[in-house]
Amino acid sequence: MTVTPMRRPPIRQSTTVHAGVAGTLLAWEPPMRFVLTWDIVTPRVTEVELRFRELAPSLTRVDLEHRGWDKLTDADFNGLRERRDSYNTGWAMILRLFTAAASTPTASSS
Repeated sequence: MTVTPMRRPPIRQSTTVHAGVAGTLLAWEPPMRFVLTWDIVTPRVTEVELRFRELAPSLTRVDLEHRGWDKLTDADFNGLRERRDSYNTGWAMILRLFTAAASTPTASSS
């Protein structure tokens, strides 16, 4: 596995979903993990952590943990139900982007 060092990436916000800040990057430890806040139900925020572990030269395990749900109220959960389908679609897209990035050879690996 070849690791290419990178700068801390910006957290991008989709203007088609909602207005506001989507999250704040709390930890950036390539290639092992990153943690960000998920600021969708303000003032309560949850955290998302993605961890990457090499299992074989062409096989990586990705663990996604979304924690902090205990901070949300029943009203918060009711509001999130309306957005659940878009979250499921969004995570599938993000995980496909990780797969594509990991599958793309870098200059240092050739």
